[in-house]
Amino acid sequence: MERLAEELLKSLEKKDYLILFDEESYSSNYGKGFIKLLYLDDTFQAEGNEDLVAILNENTALKKILNSIIEDGVIFHISARTSGDMWVLELPIDPKFTPFITGSNNGFVNAFHYCEEEGLDRYAYNKRVEGNWYLWISPGPG
Repeated sequence: MERLAEELLKSLEKKDYLILFDEESYSSNYGKGFIKLLYLDDTFQAEGNEDLVAILNENTALKKILNSIIEDGVIFHISARTSGDMWVLELPIDPKFTPFITGSNNGFVNAFHYCEEEGLDRYAYNKRVEGNWYLWISPGPG
């Protein structure tokens, strides 16, 4: 996961992105306000973002990492977003891979967050795992 963050930080400007792994999600209204990218069959695609797509498609290290994540089915998508003065990478994980998390999340998605700035754990539900990596535990329905 550390390599994934490194490769994304090298390739993306600090804007709001959503990297999706299926055409249905990419074609939907999901992710309004984000620069949406589709990563499918070892290729990035995005309408109106040809320069960014070219940069990402040249990054073989990033594509290798993404392929392993997609193959394992652990991550639903990747978002990069501004949160206050921080830029956060979010990797939502399938709850079946986090059976050790119990409580009120009721099967809702949990996520790994990466943030270059320290202190993301001052926000609710973020618990530092290691370095700049945090585990966000969904509160689920109240």
